[in-house]
Amino acid sequence: MLGPLEAHDRGRPVDLGTPRVRTLLATLLLQANRVVSIDELVERMWGEQPPGNPRRTVQTNVARLRLALAAGGRAVQTHERGYLIEVDQWQLDLLRFRALVEQAHPGEDPTRRLRLLDQALSLWRGEALAGMTAEVLARDEVPRLAEERLTAQETLIDVRLTLGQHAELISELTALTSRYPLRERLWAYLMIALFRSSRQAEALQTYRVLARKLALELGLDPSDELQRLHRAVLTGDPSLAVPAAGSVPPVRPSWTVECQLPMDLADFVGRRAGLNRIDDLLSIGGTPVVTVSGPPGVGKTALVVRAAHRLRWRFPDGQWYVRLGGTTGPRDATDVLADLLRTSGMEAPDIPERLDARAAAFRSRLADRKVLLVFDDASGADQVEPLLPGTSGCAVLVTARSSLAALTARYPAHEITLDLLPPADARTLLTRVLRAGRRQIEPAAVAELADLCGQLPLALRISAAALVARPSVPATRWIDGLRTGNRLARLAIDGSGGSAVRSAFDQAYAALGPELRRLFGLLGLVPGPDVTVGAVAALLGPGAAPVATPVVAPFDHAPTDQDPAGCAADRDHSERLLDGLAAANLIQRHGDRFAFHDLLRLYAAERGADEPDAAAAWARLCDWYLATAEAAVRLDGPNPVPLPHPVPAGGDRFRTATQARTWLDAERANLVAAAVRAAGPFSWHLADTLMTYFQRGQHIREWEAATTAGLRAAEAVGYRLGEAAMHRSLASARHRRSGPLVAIDHLTAALDRYRREDAVAATAVTLCNLGYNHFLSGDLRAALATLDRGITVIRQLDRSDLLGTALNLCCIVQTHTGELGTALHSATAGLEIEGAPRTMLYANRGEVRRVLGDYPGALADASQALALARRSGIRRSEAIAHDTLTRIRLDNGDLDLARQHAECVLHVAELLDDAWLEAGALIAIGDVYRLRGVSARAGERYARAVRLAIGSGSRIHEAEARLSFAVADLTNGRTASARERVHVALDIADRAGLRLVQCQASHLLAAISDCEGDSDAAAAHGARAAEIQAETGYHPPPHFPVLTPTTRESASPGR
Repeated sequence: MLGPLEAHDRGRPVDLGTPRVRTLLATLLLQANRVVSIDELVERMWGEQPPGNPRRTVQTNVARLRLALAAGGRAVQTHERGYLIEVDQWQLDLLRFRALVEQAHPGEDPTRRLRLLDQALSLWRGEALAGMTAEVLARDEVPRLAEERLTAQETLIDVRLTLGQHAELISELTALTSRYPLRERLWAYLMIALFRSSRQAEALQTYRVLARKLALELGLDPSDELQRLHRAVLTGDPSLAVPAAGSVPPVRPSWTVECQLPMDLADFVGRRAGLNRIDDLLSIGGTPVVTVSGPPGVGKTALVVRAAHRLRWRFPDGQWYVRLGGTTGPRDATDVLADLLRTSGMEAPDIPERLDARAAAFRSRLADRKVLLVFDDASGADQVEPLLPGTSGCAVLVTARSSLAALTARYPAHEITLDLLPPADARTLLTRVLRAGRRQIEPAAVAELADLCGQLPLALRISAAALVARPSVPATRWIDGLRTGNRLARLAIDGSGGSAVRSAFDQAYAALGPELRRLFGLLGLVPGPDVTVGAVAALLGPGAAPVATPVVAPFDHAPTDQDPAGCAADRDHSERLLDGLAAANLIQRHGDRFAFHDLLRLYAAERGADEPDAAAAWARLCDWYLATAEAAVRLDGPNPVPLPHPVPAGGDRFRTATQARTWLDAERANLVAAAVRAAGPFSWHLADTLMTYFQRGQHIREWEAATTAGLRAAEAVGYRLGEAAMHRSLASARHRRSGPLVAIDHLTAALDRYRREDAVAATAVTLCNLGYNHFLSGDLRAALATLDRGITVIRQLDRSDLLGTALNLCCIVQTHTGELGTALHSATAGLEIEGAPRTMLYANRGEVRRVLGDYPGALADASQALALARRSGIRRSEAIAHDTLTRIRLDNGDLDLARQHAECVLHVAELLDDAWLEAGALIAIGDVYRLRGVSARAGERYARAVRLAIGSGSRIHEAEARLSFAVADLTNGRTASARERVHVALDIADRAGLRLVQCQASHLLAAISDCEGDSDAAAAHGARAAEIQAETGYHPPPHFPVLTPTTRESASPGR
C-alpha cells in the first residue's frame, strides 16, 4: 500500500482486477483486522452514486477479490455487519511501517531508533495508493498516510540531528522545505543543521525566507517555537550545539509501551459523527484534550474506546486507560498519578509524595513522547487537571457523566456532548442483540421497546438481554411492564449518582435464575481477560451439575483419577450456564472463551464480593490453573528442578504436547494475572511451573511479571527456596535483554539461597547457568570453572536429565576457548543422553566441526538441528540452527544460501528482541556484502553489530564484529583503521581467553604488517597464529585473510 497497491503470492504478483475491487481491498486493508461496514464500503467504492442494490454488488466484488487472492482469499472474512481482512505486519507494509515507527519511541537508544525508522521509511515505494481512482480514498486516506510518512521522516531527522549528522541533512532538508514550504518543523531542523555546520548567517536567512512566506501567503508570523529558535541562532545559544557524546538520550527511568485500552465492541452501532469529531480534534497538533459527557449508559466509554483503537498508530509511545471512578467513588488525583508514574517506568521509591510534585514529574515523563491518555468516568475538572500533559505530542480523552465546562474554560479543551442514539440506530442495536440470542419480535415491538428505553444503549442492551434470557416470556409482557410500571425506576434514566447504570444492571441481574446470578458474581473474581468452561467449572465447584452428561471438552479432555467422569457433567452444566449469560448479553462468547464487557466486569466483581463462597471459589480457580499448568508442562517440557509442592487435584489433561502448548498459549494472560493477583505460595509455584514454557516461547514480559510476583510473595514470608527459584528464573528471563551481568546478580542470589537450603540439584543447575552467563559476559575462565563445578555435582547426583544441558553449555564455552576436541566430545556425549537438548547439541557440534574444517560433518549436524527445531516449533532454536548454517555456507562460498539463513536469524531476532541473535546475523550479512565487494553496506552491518554487542554485553560478538570490520578495512587499503579494530578485538580476546579470536586477530595483524612492508612483524604475528592453530586444531574460514610464507613471498616488494 505504501506505493501503488500491489499483492504478491509467494513472490508472484497477483492481478487484483478492476479498479472497484482494488478500492475494496484498499478499504479493507486500511482498517486491517477490523470489521468494515457495508455502508462504508459502498461510500468508498461508489462515493455519492451508489448502485441500485449496493449490498449485493459489494458481495459480488468481495467474491472477485477472494478469487483474485486465491489461497489468501480466506483472509477476507464475512461478518454480520460487513467484512474484515485478517493480516499481520509481515503481510502488509502499512502495518509493518507503523510497527517499526512505534518501536522507535523516544525511550529507545538513538542508534536503534535510526535503524528502525530507516527500515520503516524504506518500505515506501512512492505515494501511498498511487494510481487509485477512488475519490474518497484520495481525499480522506492518502493525505493521512502521507502525514504519517512525513511525521516519520521528521522523527528520523530529529534522531539524525541528535547523532550529529547535521551536515549530511542540509541538502535533504532544503529539498523537503521546498516540497512542504509551510511545514515549520522542517524549517526549524534546517536552521539547526545550518547552525551546527558553522553556517549561522544562512540559518538566519532561512528564518527570514520562511517569515516572508508566511506573511505573504497566510498573513501569519512564525510560531513562538520558531521565534525562540531564531533568537537562539542569533545569539549563538550553546544549547543548539551538537549534544555531547553520552548525553543523549537523557538518563531517565525505563519506558515500556503499554496498550491498556479495553476491548472494542464488535456490535458498536452508529456514532460516526462523534468518531469523526474526535479524529479531527486529535489531529490539530499541540496537546488536544477532548471530553465526552452525557447521561449514564449513553455509551461514552464505548465511543472513546473505539476512537482510541482507531487512533493507536498516532501514539506509538502507548495508549493508557485509567478509571477515575467518578460515579462510584472518585479516585484521588494523587493516587492516580502514582499509578501513571509507575506505568511510565518510574520506580516506587522515586515517586514524590505531594500532588503538585507528582503532577510535575508526570509532565516530565511525558515530555517529547506521544501517548494517548484515556481517563474514564471523571468526577470533575479538578480531578482531571493534575493529570494533563504539559507538552505537545500527547492527547487526552476524558469521559464524564457531567459536563467538564470548568476544564474547557481553563484549557483549550473540546467538549463533545453525547446524546441518545437516533431511533433507527436504537432499533438496529436491539435487533442485533435479539437476533444474536435467537429471539425475534415484531418490528413494531422493537420500535416501541426502543422508545421505552429512551434510545439509551445500555438500557437497550439490558432489555434485549432480559428477553433473550426468558424465551418463554412474551415480549409484550416485558414491554407492558416498562410501559405501565415505574419505568424510570427500572431503567433509572434520572441522571442521579450511579443509579442509572446500577439500576439497569440490577434489572438484568434480577432477571437471571439463582445459578446464573451466582456464576455472574463469581466471574467477577477472574483476574484475566476471559475464561473457559474448565475454569468456570472450577469456580463453581464439584457437584454443581444436577445430571452427569458425557461431553467432549476442549483439548480432548479425558477423565483421569484426578479428573473423574463426574466432572464432565460439571463442565456441561457450566457451559450451559455460560451460554445463558452470553444469551443474556452479559458476557460475550469467542469460540471456547467467554469475556466480560468492561463495565459489566466491575459490576460482577462487586456482586462476587458478596458471594458467601467467594474465597473458596478463588482458591478452587487457583488450584485448577496450577493443576492444569502442571499437566501441560509435563508434556511440553517441565522445570528440571521444580519447587516441592503437592499438585492440586483436578485440572485439565492433554494427550499431546501440541495440545498442552495450545492451552498454555491461550491461557497465558490469565495465568500471569492470577500469579500477580494471588500472592502467597500459588504465585511462586505457578511461576516456577511455567518457567520452561516461558523460556521456550520467549514470552519475556509475562515471564518477568509472573516471576517478580512470585519473588515478592516468597520474600514476604521468608521462603528461601521460593526466592532462589524466582531469582534463577528471572536470570534466564532477563539475560537476553538486560545483559549477562544482571543475570549473574540473580544467579548469585539464587545460589546463596539454594546452598543454605541444601538444594543440591538446584545448586548444580544454577552453577551451570552462572557459568554460561560468565561466558556471555566474556569471562571464559570463570565460565569453565563454574560449569565444571556444576557438572561435578550433576554427575554425583546421577542426573542424566541435567547432564545433557550442562554438556551443551560446556561445548559452547570450550569451542570459544579453543578446546575443540573436548568441545566435540562434550556435544557427542550430550547427544547420547536421553532427553538432552538435541537441537542445540547438534547445532553446537556443527559449529565445532566447522571450525575444525570438517564442513560435510558440520553441514549434516546443522541440518539435523534445523529439522529438529522446526518440529519443536521453538523459534529461537530454529534461529540458532540457521546461525550455524549461515557460517557453514559462508565458509563454503555459498553466499546466497548464507544470506538466506542469516535473514531468517534476523527475522527471529527482531520478533524476540534478541540482541545476541541480531548481532550475529548482522556480522554474517556484513560478511556476505564484503565478499561480494559491497564494502559500504558491509561496514554498516558491522557497525550496527558492534553497537548491539556493546549494548547487550556480548564481548564475543563485539570482538567478532570488529575483526570482520577490520578485514573490510584491509580489503580497501585502510590498514590504520584495520589495525586499530584488530587491537580492540585482541584485547577482548586476551582478557576473555577467546583462542579462536586470538588466532584470527594474529592472522589479520600479519596481513596488515605485510601490507605495510613490516615483514618481521608479519612473520611474528603469523607464527603466533600458526601456534594457536596447531594447539587447537582450528581451521580459519577460507574467506579469512591467512598469510602463509608462500603468500608473503609472492606479496613482498619486487616479486
